[in-house]
Amino acid sequence: MKVIQTLLAALRWLAYLVFWLGLGIGVYVRYHHLPESYWLLWTAGVTAAITLLVLLLTFRYTGRILILMNKLTLSFNPAFLLGCLAFTRSEDVAKDNSELIMNLVLLSSLVTYATWTVIVFGMSAPFLPSLIHSPELFSLAGIFSAVLITSETNSVGVFGSLLFIGFTVFTLYRKNLFVLLLLPLLLILNIKTILVDVDVINKESLIIFILILLVRPFASVFASTETALDSWQSIFDLPLLVLRVVALFSIIMEIALLLLTGHSLKTHKEWWVVMPLFTASALILWLPLHFVYLIVHWKLWGMMRKAMDLLKSDRSRSLTHILSSKGAARHFSIISYPLMWYNLVITFSQFVLSWTTQNSVTSGLLLFCLPMQLVVIGLLRILANQLGGTCCGYALVTPSVLRSKDDMNMHEVQASSSYATRTIRLVQEFFTHHLLADGGCEYLSDRMTESSLKEKLDTFFNTKTQTGVNFDSYLLYYSGPVSDSGDWLLKGDGILSYATLITWWTDLEVSKTSRLILVLDTAKSNFWVSHVRRTVTACVGIQTLYVRREAEAFQEFCIGDFSRDWIDFNCNKESHVYSNEFVSPIITTFGVSAYWASFRFHKPTTEEIEQQWLENFSIRMKPLLKLYSLCDTRFIFCCLCSAVSRWIALLRLWLWPPNQLDIGHGFKLVRFNRLPDGSGFL
Repeated sequence: MKVIQTLLAALRWLAYLVFWLGLGIGVYVRYHHLPESYWLLWTAGVTAAITLLVLLLTFRYTGRILILMNKLTLSFNPAFLLGCLAFTRSEDVAKDNSELIMNLVLLSSLVTYATWTVIVFGMSAPFLPSLIHSPELFSLAGIFSAVLITSETNSVGVFGSLLFIGFTVFTLYRKNLFVLLLLPLLLILNIKTILVDVDVINKESLIIFILILLVRPFASVFASTETALDSWQSIFDLPLLVLRVVALFSIIMEIALLLLTGHSLKTHKEWWVVMPLFTASALILWLPLHFVYLIVHWKLWGMMRKAMDLLKSDRSRSLTHILSSKGAARHFSIISYPLMWYNLVITFSQFVLSWTTQNSVTSGLLLFCLPMQLVVIGLLRILANQLGGTCCGYALVTPSVLRSKDDMNMHEVQASSSYATRTIRLVQEFFTHHLLADGGCEYLSDRMTESSLKEKLDTFFNTKTQTGVNFDSYLLYYSGPVSDSGDWLLKGDGILSYATLITWWTDLEVSKTSRLILVLDTAKSNFWVSHVRRTVTACVGIQTLYVRREAEAFQEFCIGDFSRDWIDFNCNKESHVYSNEFVSPIITTFGVSAYWASFRFHKPTTEEIEQQWLENFSIRMKPLLKLYSLCDTRFIFCCLCSAVSRWIALLRLWLWPPNQLDIGHGFKLVRFNRLPDGSGFL
């Protein structure tokens, strides 16, 4: 492991040194063709010297100030120098082959850094998202400083572009990929309006730099162990006053964009047609939708702050439990989510309506307003999809030994009974902690027949909520004897295969609207994981384990250790299970079917939606509620966005499965592999 860590550190520094090599080539080219830009040589020398000095001091000392200076010099200095090179260019420089070599060297730095990021995140290195990490923040500050010094273009548009990139980094750390859809808009607006006054600019190097900034946030979407809701807790911890001031500032920027866009229409060639359309859309759609936007901002942050206060007073509960227990947060999000999409569409449509009269100021404001709306949309989507789900659990525990009770001695009977009692108690505590409906926890001293097992499972699968609807999820826990292929051993020579279990599930109507979660504490059930991943007839997930061949060299494997560790991880926030320090001879694994990414919790009824509307919005605005049903049935844009998000989630599960998968009920499916000697991967 130390060798791997050394190689990874060397790969990261290689990417950084290659980046500086590209900057050096750029400085040489401009010094050769632009004698008046000799100051670039001094700038490069000073920044390189400061960077080297701070690095040496950081390696020698480890004070916090030096660490901060290290981040500053490693991020601000190269970004500042790259900005100076990009905006200090001429026709002669553009035609020089060395300029192409500089771009290729910068591209190789991007590839090297991306490779390092993929390897590190593939090994599940610890990652804690924040508002925005200091390297990205310092890099954006460096670029903006370079623009102010070297470029004659309007700084408002450039500042809006940098804010857009900052919002992109921020939303990616919140696991929201919708903002990537706006990256082409950033490129178009910069070429057509913001940077139109700049005659020659190295667009390739700026694009490479933006991609370098987005590599780590994009990788965190797939590899971070934090759930989407947990990644927002750093925002929810901010004072309520700060959150609402940001909301008011966002509305002020929206109003400024509207007024400046309307003012620019005076110079439109067909103003007598465009102006009435713009005014009518502003009064009929923009005004009520942005009023809803303000209400959503105001009430959403209030809900989150109240939930955080409850979380701090009761550390045993998770944020998901607190928000789900109230119910209002999910209903509020389900109503607001499509309306915020309409709000974004009307904002963009009005900008397009006045496209020919736009300038860098309105473009910069648009690049601020659209990502801000996507931030709210992403949070509402998380709350709508991950809160309020219902789950029913059923546990079945039988002796794991292959002999019957009559063939066991007294010590074996007592050990089996003690294990069963401990397991049943743990499972019941798990059901209670996560507010799961208890469908039963049974211990059978002997194996069952197939008919009796089918009768028990049919009863469990047909369990309904108090309102008479099916549960969103049905969790089936099993610990007992299995064959070498993972099939459950029944009385006599009977077995229960995975195919038979899924047939029992899909024969029932409940399988069309609910999902089945299997938690199997047996030594051979890992063979069922591949079957689950190939399932296309139902939404199924499995959490199980398998024992290493060399596990006996470390400690004797015992049935029940997996249940103890997995339940402790999901019920105890202070647990060190599955952390970097945790080691085990047991490999914990999970698998989900293809339909898993498409599964959604049951939606609230029409009466519940109308009640939530009256509680949170004015009754005079009730006609806007029709937009909710329109979006839910006929609005193709929302359907397209939903389909894209589900395909992205499916590709993530296939190509880069996470080590911890949050299923929306407060607990996670876990994949863990670390040897007791510290090797392996997380």
